[in-house]
Amino acid sequence: TKSVVHPGNHAEVFQNGTLLAELAKHIKAAKETIHLEVFVWDKGTVERKFAELFCFKAQQGVKVRLLLD
Repeated sequence: TKSVVHPGNHAEVFQNGTLLAELAKHIKAAKETIHLEVFVWDKGTVERKFAELFCFKAQQGVKVRLLLD
């Protein structure tokens, strides 16, 4: 794809559903802000758990910004 990883950034490949657990880990660790853009967001158990986690972090004073499609 000719994408470039700029100095100070990194990229990881997630397979077989490991992305969601890793994403939740990083959301739980957030101290100041959470910015997330998701192309596919549906009503379901997984989405509900993430919505609850975002609300919890917002109640802790973390600025949560979501762009969902």
